[in-house]
Amino acid sequence: MAKDMEAPAGGSFTRKVSVPMTGPGFLTVFMDDDTYCGTAYPTHDNNGITYDLLTGKPVNWVDLLGPQLGGTTDKNSKTGKPTGYLSSPALFRLWKEARGPSNDEPGNEICADTPSDDTGALSVWADASELGIAVQSIDVVHATAVCGRPAVIPLSALRGKGVSAQLLDSIAAGKAAHGHPTAAARQ
Repeated sequence: MAKDMEAPAGGSFTRKVSVPMTGPGFLTVFMDDDTYCGTAYPTHDNNGITYDLLTGKPVNWVDLLGPQLGGTTDKNSKTGKPTGYLSSPALFRLWKEARGPSNDEPGNEICADTPSDDTGALSVWADASELGIAVQSIDVVHATAVCGRPAVIPLSALRGKGVSAQLLDSIAAGKAAHGHPTAAARQ
């Protein structure tokens, strides 16, 4: 990417990969990328992809989250093809609540109204390490990317909202299987 943008010497790309869910039933791979192309700000992107271990394919979040939270599959405005992201006003509101105050530091006004459009695209992944579903807004401009940071919606906030019981139970079991015997009590 740095080469394509004709970045000055010193451009770089770094990717860290973690696996916040390793079953049962689902696997999540989380990628945390840093790119520097010689611009004023480096680019920091992250994204998780959850796979169904029976099919080996990425999960269908619209189906797993159900009619109350599932929303619609986001589509590329030029091609009309699915992007792998989700548009869900109800899930967006849960993400904003889980994220908490949008200003990270006292006096920082950059996130006051960003993002505010609950129809924007969301990246979603199962996170057994945090005992919930991680959600992140991807519709933020480069300079305010901190405003779209991921937040984990806990299982307790998802139960009773039509989310797949198999998914929620798998997340709880995944946490417990990794040496956290009190996970079931925190649901």
